[in-house]
Amino acid sequence: MDGELLNIRLEYPATQKWSQKSIPYIKTLLEELRIYILKHPFKKRSEEIYFFKEVKPVVMGKLIFMCEVHNKEIFRPIAGSAEEKDYLANEVEKIEDFFHNHQDLYEYYRDVADVDKTHQNDPFWPTQKGPLCQLKL
Repeated sequence: MDGELLNIRLEYPATQKWSQKSIPYIKTLLEELRIYILKHPFKKRSEEIYFFKEVKPVVMGKLIFMCEVHNKEIFRPIAGSAEEKDYLANEVEKIEDFFHNHQDLYEYYRDVADVDKTHQNDPFWPTQKGPLCQLKL
């Protein structure tokens, strides 16, 4: 996946163009993953958790990134203007707010290598009985 995305970026140097060209490629990969999972259902809960924690987030992350880059470039004001500076500062603030508002999920993925924290899997998986998220009061 990364090799093909690099080829697209090299072929289309303009940010708006390479992000636009990358999106259909990544969507195709997601569809191939979906079809594969339908044909080969998970045999164990650990396989399901591995897929949704390790495999799919990599592809989804690339898609989200490309969509965000494309959208930001489309609406970006003229380079060098005061409006551009304000626009970019506002976009950075939105990213910071997103990570703040989704801190539990962010920490969950950041701690992926810590096997002592596998108990954290339960709140994030829809096949598990119980709440999908926990409110902090």
